[in-house]
Amino acid sequence: PESHLAAGLAVLISIGWYLIVQTLLFRRSLHTGTARAAWLAARAFVEAVLVVLLIAVLISGMPSELAHQS
Repeated sequence: PESHLAAGLAVLISIGWYLIVQTLLFRRSLHTGTARAAWLAARAFVEAVLVVLLIAVLISGMPSELAHQS
């Protein structure tokens, strides 16, 4: 439905805004160029997402379909 599309668009806009602000912060605080600051912001974002996903999996446990495949 259209509400899912709007929600997805809002998430993408929010992530984009966050990465822009984080890039500007890194550029200023680390005294580096925009490209390097953008790379660091993107890398930090991906690492944070992976940590959150790992914690979520550890808390919720492995899905039963995967647990019974071995």
